[in-house]
Amino acid sequence: MDLNRTPYMREVLDCLGDDRHTEVALVKAAQVGGSEAAKTAIGAWVDSNADSILLVLPNQKTAEEHVEERIFPMLKEKRLARWVTNRTHDLRKGQVNLAHMTIYVGWSGSPQSLASRAIKYAIFDETDKSADHGREANTVDLVRDRLLTYGDRSKLFILSTPTVKGGPIWQSWLGTSDRRKFHVPCPHCGEFQPLEWEHVRWDRRDEEDSEELLKAADALLSGAIDAWYDCQGCHERIEERARLGMVQRGEWISELGDDPRSSRVAFHISALYSPWVTMARTVAEFLRGRVAHDMRNFYNSFLGLPSEEYLGSPKVETLKGRRRDPAFVCPRWATSLTAGADTQVKNGKPYWFWVVRAWGPNLKSRLIAWGKAHAEAELYDCTIDATYPVEGGGYTMRPLVVCVDSGGAVELKGEDDASTTDLVYRMARNDPARVIPVKGHGGVKRPDRLISSANVDYQPPQGAPSQVLLHRLDTQGLKDILSKLIRAEDPILWEESAIADDVYLSHMTAEEKTRVRVGRKFHVRWVNNTRRRNDLWDASVYCLAAAKMIRADDRRESGKAHEERLEAKTGERQHRQPQRKTKPGWVRKHGRQRGWVSKR
Repeated sequence: MDLNRTPYMREVLDCLGDDRHTEVALVKAAQVGGSEAAKTAIGAWVDSNADSILLVLPNQKTAEEHVEERIFPMLKEKRLARWVTNRTHDLRKGQVNLAHMTIYVGWSGSPQSLASRAIKYAIFDETDKSADHGREANTVDLVRDRLLTYGDRSKLFILSTPTVKGGPIWQSWLGTSDRRKFHVPCPHCGEFQPLEWEHVRWDRRDEEDSEELLKAADALLSGAIDAWYDCQGCHERIEERARLGMVQRGEWISELGDDPRSSRVAFHISALYSPWVTMARTVAEFLRGRVAHDMRNFYNSFLGLPSEEYLGSPKVETLKGRRRDPAFVCPRWATSLTAGADTQVKNGKPYWFWVVRAWGPNLKSRLIAWGKAHAEAELYDCTIDATYPVEGGGYTMRPLVVCVDSGGAVELKGEDDASTTDLVYRMARNDPARVIPVKGHGGVKRPDRLISSANVDYQPPQGAPSQVLLHRLDTQGLKDILSKLIRAEDPILWEESAIADDVYLSHMTAEEKTRVRVGRKFHVRWVNNTRRRNDLWDASVYCLAAAKMIRADDRRESGKAHEERLEAKTGERQHRQPQRKTKPGWVRKHGRQRGWVSKR
């Protein structure tokens, strides 16, 4: 294994060869050299007169191909060939008999291949692709059982690209007190930091249209536009050509501090460190995932994270910590207000849960008001006809538009309109500039666009038929964006107000994004498994859709906020002192070989 290309694997191999650690877990992205590290470990154990080895893979076909394509060629190398016998039947795909030891091969689909023998060394590659055995224990536990005879002298190496939080490799990561990430020095300021997706930048980053996103992905792969890394310390631009040099000087740092008593260690490495995957390739995969509305491959294979790590449901504690005073007042940074209303029916009578939010640059948002309206006029009074003062006084703002759920054509009783859809269409026809009817689409087959529109026929109870402009929403995609805004920490983009009480918080945390089975396939979708009401969550989604429609993040800031920002910048410029750039804070060691695998 060439550690000049993958220097981050040296410490992993060191832990596999020391006397301290009995279990090593590698949570990895694809194309980072994990399988080569496993092959190197097998070669080192064979060459050091080690005891029996168990190699486990997800299924029989993969296991046999792995032995034939990787293990057999390795054993024919000059250094290891002395251990190969002349008996042809000793080199079998299911078991390799050497002169001094045996390499057993097992797979997760067969508990029999993992049982009934004591093993000193075990490697389980791609654990998250393992099959369930029904009444048997999970595959990782079965492998651990084979190591009990050797106790502290045994060694287990598990490695995999993660899939979901409940998968074996991620549970191994969470269950280890010594969790290490690879930190690299910035070439400008020298600050050591892990490479994280949140700091990757690229040209044309604000595109939303699917066609433009695909064009941007192609441009990244062709080199027409660039991707770079924004240093977490000095915020200087780090180009692709400097990335591998940073990796060469990196070092592993434990998140919780090195625990000398721990016999288990876990490492996490993403494709941002890989010599075979550029930042542009990673960004292109991200953009294509957005177009396909499926980010699982990006999270799993490129970031080395379980899909739910970036999804899940909003947390009550997070929303409580975002409360801002006072209520019913717009922040100075607000550029516009929008409203969203979720249509419901009870005893044949319509009513609405509604939300009003302020929006600013980068879709920064704050809750202004929320409530429940039992009549059309009351909904207007609370949303598009309501005015709210701005902090500091002097002027007021009102919602520009309200997106109203078209209601699913639920029948109404004792009303002029036959159904909720007719009611919302009439509202939109009477006030087309401010009332926008919307229809959510959250099924398995996602829409091509986040927001699309089309004219639909409307037949009022009295009068001639007409057309209404209906906006169709990709509610799954909008909920992803809403969840991302809520999760943002630096800077905070999603603020609540003092009126975010327990009822509001219950609605906002009722849904989670998780895997659901549809027919024979699994899909990752937002679902309500709590049996709590989620109407205000849906209304917030419509409110976000309204902000997207009016391009709230591109609107000019209010006059007072603009003046204050200019004054702050002028004062900062006058008082700013020149700062010296410090030299890199890392020291490179020379002339010293560490571990049991030397650099070639």
